[in-house]
Amino acid sequence: MASSFLTHNHSMHLRNTKYTSYIGVEDKGQHKALKKPLAGIPKVVLDALTDYRASPLMADNLKGLPKTLLITCEFDVLKDDGLLYKSRLLDAAVKVTHFNYMTYHAFLAVQSSSLFVTEEFNQAVRDIVDYLKEL
Repeated sequence: MASSFLTHNHSMHLRNTKYTSYIGVEDKGQHKALKKPLAGIPKVVLDALTDYRASPLMADNLKGLPKTLLITCEFDVLKDDGLLYKSRLLDAAVKVTHFNYMTYHAFLAVQSSSLFVTEEFNQAVRDIVDYLKEL
């Protein structure tokens, strides 16, 4: 499984589907990719992964969405998804304010004690408040 992630083959189930075009990935020989997935994936799981209500990145059309505050973290498995979503929003003429913090996934949610408050947390709170004031 590790080699699958390291060669970006963990989402081969979506290859040759409409979702590939959403992220601008076209295999032109520059990636070492497997020809088919290492393991099957149940349809119910694939349906859940591609449901736009769970992953807005998978929506067919992003036009008309309200301006968006997007927060990503440098050390987060979802960072690239956030950057792809930002790109799709901008392509759909949606105004995006994006902040990327040098921290880990869920850093805003785990700051329940002053012992764990970081400068990234404090900066993010300031950025969110400033963004909301501009609405």
